[in-house]
Amino acid sequence: MNRLAAIGLGAFIAYAALYDYVQWGDIWHSGDFAALWSYGQVLRSDGAAALYDPARLHTLQVALGLDPADFNPFPYPPVFLLLVWPLGWLPFGAAFVLWTGVTLALFVAACAGPGFRWAPLALVVPVTTVGIISGQSGFLAAALLLGGFRLLHRPWIAGLLFGLLTYKPQLGILVPVALLALGAWRVIGWTTLTAAVLAVLAIALFGGAVWAEWLSALPAYAASFAAKSTRYELMPTVTAGLTMLGVPGVPVWQGLVSIVMAGLVWRAYRAGASPRALLILTSATFLATPHAFVYDTPMVAGAAILWLASLERVGWSAFGLLALVFALPPFMLWSPHVPLALSMVLVPVLLLQERLKRERVRADIGGETLC
Repeated sequence: MNRLAAIGLGAFIAYAALYDYVQWGDIWHSGDFAALWSYGQVLRSDGAAALYDPARLHTLQVALGLDPADFNPFPYPPVFLLLVWPLGWLPFGAAFVLWTGVTLALFVAACAGPGFRWAPLALVVPVTTVGIISGQSGFLAAALLLGGFRLLHRPWIAGLLFGLLTYKPQLGILVPVALLALGAWRVIGWTTLTAAVLAVLAIALFGGAVWAEWLSALPAYAASFAAKSTRYELMPTVTAGLTMLGVPGVPVWQGLVSIVMAGLVWRAYRAGASPRALLILTSATFLATPHAFVYDTPMVAGAAILWLASLERVGWSAFGLLALVFALPPFMLWSPHVPLALSMVLVPVLLLQERLKRERVRADIGGETLC
């Protein structure tokens, strides 16, 4: 494990240096945190309505230093306002350190298996570097989702975490499927209550029209994204991959794949909550949702780490899985036309691993030996 950690740390440093060299310039071109910080600044100075008015938001962001040719709209639901509001009271540097430090610490804590044996890997997988440089909210989403499933035995805490995940609902798209498969009714109840409280709190703090403003802004954002996006290569989703390949009927294919992924998650969780089921869920999420970016994938890496920690013996399949977690995020970043998602490979690997395990059990029962 020490040797593996050393190799991982070296890869992390090398990858971070390369990524930093390519990406880091002024704050508006080093990642998305400048946009998150600007949302907090605009929210404090002009209110939530300005965030859902693209033209007004753009003018205010230009005043904060954004290049007039760039655009950083605010497509998030009002629950997200609760997260960025504190950033409006801090200078950029302090806000970045606070945001990244707290969310990264929560992510590492969520990845800590028995004895913290594999937790250090959470610091060295490439998606962690992507998360730090981008300054996005992938660490927080991973901490909430992984923590929720690890704390199912405490329904109110799990429900609180899942409810908080509604700040980015597309990343929790398969959570209800898993909870229904488990019959976790108390968790479902606490999740619903938390989501409702957050919705009401957003209204109380940011105005009664805030939800209507968000809903009215979504169609324009979707149309603008579809027309102008040049970042599909950074989106580990079926929608992005098929769009890059020029396949017709993308929404239909996305819907079919989403149904299949929901079925896989249902089957996995009917057998009970387990690290393997969690890895299937997080991997399948990026096939089921049409909108996600590579910086959202720490939840997949975290679930892989928890799965590794649960194994009595780490065999070829586990190390092969770990290699995929390490290799695919930078492969996506540096290859401009890669329509493959990290999860598109991980889900088949997990299913293959389970099939091999069943065959091994049958062989043992029959007195045979599988190589």
